[in-house]
Amino acid sequence: MQSQWNVRVARPADAACVAEIYNEGIRDGHAKLDMRLINAEQVLALMCAPDHHILAAEWGETVLGWASLIPEREAPPGVEEASVYVSRGDRFQGLGRILMEALIRLAEERGYYKIVGRIFSSNEASRRLCRSFGFREVGVLEKHGRVGDRWVDIVLVERLIPAGLGQPAATEP
Repeated sequence: MQSQWNVRVARPADAACVAEIYNEGIRDGHAKLDMRLINAEQVLALMCAPDHHILAAEWGETVLGWASLIPEREAPPGVEEASVYVSRGDRFQGLGRILMEALIRLAEERGYYKIVGRIFSSNEASRRLCRSFGFREVGVLEKHGRVGDRWVDIVLVERLIPAGLGQPAATEP
């Protein structure tokens, strides 16, 4: 199946698909504490931001997953926060792995030295994916927020990018 996936820079025409896949994660209650749904216009604004990198994974002409690197809040240049989202019906088929590989390559190409992430402690699939790519779990934010009536713990993960450690600090255009 992997040979049919195409991962590329997201295009404006992908905005509605990206928003819908993101919103599935919100509706499923396994992705974000911020439960606000987004729309295509909001995704377009992110795509236009010079420091946001959004990749789309398509099968044929259909976008079934996406991933992003954005500057980590309150961190020096070169530290990026990663997100990976796969459409509900296409999870557990290797697409998350394909997107994570592409994100790591992008981080290397851009000269970044660290990727970080925040994962619900209950999201074992995402935690396993990150561990398989050399991310280490560096902490847990206990009862960091609520999804519906349940408290959610957030696991903090990080992965150093060896190629970026020897580079001058990354800067954005």
